[in-house]
Amino acid sequence: MFHDDVVEPPVSGVEPVVVDMPTMWSHDITNVGDSVLTTLFWTDSLFDPEAPDTIHEPVVRPAAQETP
Repeated sequence: MFHDDVVEPPVSGVEPVVVDMPTMWSHDITNVGDSVLTTLFWTDSLFDPEAPDTIHEPVVRPAAQETP
C-alpha cells in the first residue's frame, strides 16, 4: 500500500516455496500454470469482524509486466 512497487517472487511449481508477505502489502496469488495450485496461510491473530484490519487494495501490474 501507498506505493507502486510490484514484487513477483520466482516460483516455478517444481518445489514448495515459502513466500513471506510483509504486513500492509497488498497481494494477489494467481495460478498461471496448468496444474493445481495449493496455498497455505498462517496468521498470528484471528480476523475480528467487529474491528476489521483488512483493507481491500487492488494489485495492478504495470502494463509492461501484465500476464497474457
